[in-house]
This record gives sequence, C-alpha cells and structure tokens, in this order.
Amino acid sequence: MDSMTLYYRNTLWILVGAILVFIMHAGFSMVEVGMSRAKNAANIAMKNVMTVAIGAIIYFLSDGIHLCHLGIWH
Repeated sequence: MDSMTLYYRNTLWILVGAILVFIMHAGFSMVEVGMSRAKNAANIAMKNVMTVAIGAIIYFLSDGIHLCHLGIWH
C-alpha cells in the first residue's frame, strides 16, 4: 500500500471518528436538556455549542492539524 493511500485511509478514519463524536455530543446535550427544567434548556444548549466552538478554536490555534498529520508536512 503506498503512502498516499494510507494517508487517505487515515484521514477518512479521523473524519468518521470526528463525526461520531459530534453525534454523541448532540445526544448527550439532548439527555442533559431532558433531565433539567424547560427554562434551562437554552442555557444548556448554548453551553454545549460553546464547548464545541472553544474546542475547535483551541485545536486550530494549537496547530492540531499538524499534530494529526505529523509525518506528512515536514
């Protein structure tokens, strides 16, 4: 198997894993909203959206893409 095929397979696996994490995050948000009062639903949803947004910003600011693909870009 050549290096580009391996690179594409690894990238696809990372994307599938990331999609599953986002789906699980949304599911946990629904569980958390369902276990609280209706007046707190918007606050809980916003907290979960901010968690994803802050995580994405920190990932890109900390050069997370380079750490994921360390062997490719030298």
